[in-house]
Amino acid sequence: MGLLGLLPLPMNRTPVYNTIGPRTPSRPALSFRINEPTETPTMPPTPEPIRCPICLHEYSPRETSKHHLVPKSRGGTDTQPLCNACHKQIHAVYTEKELEANFGSIEELLQAEKLQSWIRWIRKRKPTGKIRVKTSKRKGRR
Repeated sequence: MGLLGLLPLPMNRTPVYNTIGPRTPSRPALSFRINEPTETPTMPPTPEPIRCPICLHEYSPRETSKHHLVPKSRGGTDTQPLCNACHKQIHAVYTEKELEANFGSIEELLQAEKLQSWIRWIRKRKPTGKIRVKTSKRKGRR
């Protein structure tokens, strides 16, 4: 509390009472001293960028998602961070059964025949902007 217990004290200020000498306009009975901060505030560290193993671009952790190498619905727990566009493309092209049976690692996904044109195309693009991903006609709608 501040003055006479009625007003809150300004932030980072301490009241100083004039107890020595006469009170004048330049030396009021009560003034405030600005406290020096004890610690300089620091910004939280920026997270390290994550490199997508498919397109080889670097993204912030907010722009990536975890791809379960074996689908979670089939008991998979091993994950690999991928950029959102590559992750969506993998799931647009392959069913969970196909992913479980044939693509249990990133190396197998990189060799996947149906992803080769996507990989060549995405690696040429800048890692900015949204990329629209369409589900393949063969896979059909969910």
